[in-house]
Amino acid sequence: MAELFETRVATAGDDVEEKGSGTIGTNINDLELGYDSSTRQTVGIRFTGIDIPQGAIITSAYIQFQANEVKIDAASLLIQGDDTDDASPFTTAAFNVSSLPRTTASTAWTPDPWTTIGEQGLAERTPDLSAIVQEIVDRSGWAALNDMAFLITGTGTRTADSYEYNPAGAPLLHIEYILPGSGNPVAFNTPADADPTTNQIAELAAAGNPTRITASASDPDGSTVSYSIINDARFAIDSSTGVITRSSVGTLDFETQPSINLTVKATSSDGSTATKIFTLAVLDSPEPVAFNTPPDANTAANQISQNAAAGTAVGITASASDPDAGSTVTYTTIDDPRFAVNSSTGVITRSSTGTLDAQNEPSINLHVTAKSSDGSIATHTFTVDVTGGSGQLPTSVTLAHTILTSQWSPPSPDPTDIVYISHLGTLLVADSEVDEMSIFTGKNLYQMNLNGTLAGTLTTINFSDEPAGVAYNPTNHHLFFSDDTGTKSVYELDPGPDGLYNTSDDKVTSFKTAAFGSSDSESLAYDTNRGVLYLEDGSTHRIYTIAPGQNGKFDGVPSTGGDDVVTSFSVQSLGTPSDGGLAYDPVHDLLYVIVSRNSVAMVTPTGDLLGTLDISAAHAKKPAGLALAPSSDDPSHDMSLYVVDRGVDNDSHPTENDGKIYEFHLNDWLIA
Repeated sequence: MAELFETRVATAGDDVEEKGSGTIGTNINDLELGYDSSTRQTVGIRFTGIDIPQGAIITSAYIQFQANEVKIDAASLLIQGDDTDDASPFTTAAFNVSSLPRTTASTAWTPDPWTTIGEQGLAERTPDLSAIVQEIVDRSGWAALNDMAFLITGTGTRTADSYEYNPAGAPLLHIEYILPGSGNPVAFNTPADADPTTNQIAELAAAGNPTRITASASDPDGSTVSYSIINDARFAIDSSTGVITRSSVGTLDFETQPSINLTVKATSSDGSTATKIFTLAVLDSPEPVAFNTPPDANTAANQISQNAAAGTAVGITASASDPDAGSTVTYTTIDDPRFAVNSSTGVITRSSTGTLDAQNEPSINLHVTAKSSDGSIATHTFTVDVTGGSGQLPTSVTLAHTILTSQWSPPSPDPTDIVYISHLGTLLVADSEVDEMSIFTGKNLYQMNLNGTLAGTLTTINFSDEPAGVAYNPTNHHLFFSDDTGTKSVYELDPGPDGLYNTSDDKVTSFKTAAFGSSDSESLAYDTNRGVLYLEDGSTHRIYTIAPGQNGKFDGVPSTGGDDVVTSFSVQSLGTPSDGGLAYDPVHDLLYVIVSRNSVAMVTPTGDLLGTLDISAAHAKKPAGLALAPSSDDPSHDMSLYVVDRGVDNDSHPTENDGKIYEFHLNDWLIA
């Protein structure tokens, strides 16, 4: 006869959350299973005094949660056990939970929506965990009254009561078992797979295709045995024969999961159970190239001026992939020679052929073909808007708005640069001096909505305490920061797979600027047409053009181990102030450069003066950074020039807090 054991989490600190950064939260009001907002978590749950003897046969097990919040979005969770004889209490040491040894057995859980706060129903109950519990109690060092812990990871969110919030609603562990010797329990035969052929399945196999696994178990008492798969819905098992086949659920992918462990549970009619793990090889199937989602990796608007020069980017980076290992993808455009596509990167630019006319042809369809090295092809149509008003250079600006960054919470007293983050629709402001002031909160990057309100804060403190300049690559969302302290470097921040800044999967690389003569790095700009960085030096009054070498990475000049190519030109004759100020205009293919408190110069990427803009209406004390971005008044049609003003220097006034941003409307720069 099966026996029952139940226990709840009974102590504060026995249900914990580990952030992606490794930080452990032990005194928590709820348990966020999966993600807490945008932060992935590993949840640890420890149950004490498990009164089940070593070698007991586990027939059923689950954890019952109580809903703390309504959560209806999709979630996909994975439950594993702490593979130890007697689970130790969790500690606050970094990564204490995720570093625990894990059981081979695991259970996937795709929970139904949690629709009612306080509910403890089937939706809040895990699938069967008997394989995990069985693996733990079968350990040679397990003994009755030992402790047992579980780890939960995944995507999406389900929010449950914690012990600290509601002890009566804390996670409940339910285990049913039978004792050895209380009858002859079911057991897997030797061999456990009655099919002698190799266990394998093609990644594109249709539902019903065999895996060549036939689970085989028996009960000496003559009881009836049935089978179930308890950890992977992508496969089905005949409950009476044990034959495992592909189900109609989910996908298989050789490239990311070349083998799969399937846990099969054999259940006898006398209540006894046994589990067995079968390993299944996934075979590679030739898969065709396909455009990604989205097919355009560049989040910028798809548009080009009718007067744009050859080489001007249109805001499209075709993006396709072939899942097969070793396959490469190349791109070609068809039926419009006025445009060219980089065969390897997919970046589409204006060619030197033909003319564009915004009035007669306001939009153009470009058909791009992606071809894989395996011979498969795919075609996608992109639409490009042709604009007419942007052909002429701006000749004047009008002060539209003044934003007091000093009034933000937390404030930016000394803003030094600004850039538009197109995929977020916000401006990013860098403050290189705030860390020297008493108001410093650990944040030196400020996310600003176009209307001037503060949207959020970030920090570079873990790699740069003085981010003087900031630039952005809209194709891959990388950020660049110049720093003229310490090693005199430019830092490149890759937001990682989650696409979010200031999270644990960020990757930061750097290259030294002093190696090519820049010891006072100030403003930065990224050229989307050429894929190069511009760096303004406050001491030499030169603008350096930094092009990645053959490896396509910004990794420094050869003398420092990289292969970047660096050239420069002087802007000293224009009267450039020491704090700089630089922005790139991809439509007119020019640089805006602050040359005094009252004027901004427009120069070619090689330094030839094209014109100047009067910004004296702002009465700026110390303008230091520029950004070209949509206007706050009409973001769909007009562009503005945003100018940051440091105000009084904190060297002379340590408590100053007078940072500002000025928005100037450009008289001849229309988006559409």
